[in-house]
Amino acid sequence: MLDRLRVVELGAGRAVAYAGSLFAQLGATVVRIEAAHDAALPEALRCWLNAGKRTVALDLAAAEGLDACVRLLDRADILIHGGAAVAAAAPSLAPERLAQARPALVLAVV
Repeated sequence: MLDRLRVVELGAGRAVAYAGSLFAQLGATVVRIEAAHDAALPEALRCWLNAGKRTVALDLAAAEGLDACVRLLDRADILIHGGAAVAAAAPSLAPERLAQARPALVLAVV
């Protein structure tokens, strides 16, 4: 149904993961960006919520990780954004800045 959509999921927690899960279940290509040390969810729940997604571990505090994230966003139609926690880790990924830099990107702040 949504097989032409490219979704990037950026953030931790159940709400962000569940939103991305819904898009994956409907056929969108979902790429989850998580910190290498991200263990916010119990393992069984994490496996269920991440089914059907591609996952990449990036350090957004490092230039290489931020550049890789920006390249993913350049090809995305939708961004599921974790809000203040993401903006604190990488100020250039704050919702306000992304909305200005990428007006065509659908931004869902969870």
